[in-house]
Amino acid sequence: MQVKSVSRYLKISPRKVRQVIDLVRNQEAEVAMSLLAHLNKGAAPHVRKAIQAAVANARRLPQQKTGLLYVARITASEGPTRTGRRFRAAAMGRGVRIRRRQTHLAIELEAR
Repeated sequence: MQVKSVSRYLKISPRKVRQVIDLVRNQEAEVAMSLLAHLNKGAAPHVRKAIQAAVANARRLPQQKTGLLYVARITASEGPTRTGRRFRAAAMGRGVRIRRRQTHLAIELEAR
């Protein structure tokens, strides 16, 4: 049985989130949440909240045992990039727009 959770438009770059999700892939859900609670990365609270949402979705199903869930698939894809009218100095007197990247985080839990 698969249980899904999606967090969209996270205001953190996908590259930073991918560093964190590589640590929790194929871990049990409870172990992953305790690991993320003590991790000193900015993306850790976002990933932990998404795993908690997936576990809560699993508790709503009558046939699911929540203690046996593990992180089967977890992906961080790129969302829309916001660009304002502000510029950062670049080489040879140029200006480069500041890009604010966003992330879509998808998690699937399965029972062991």
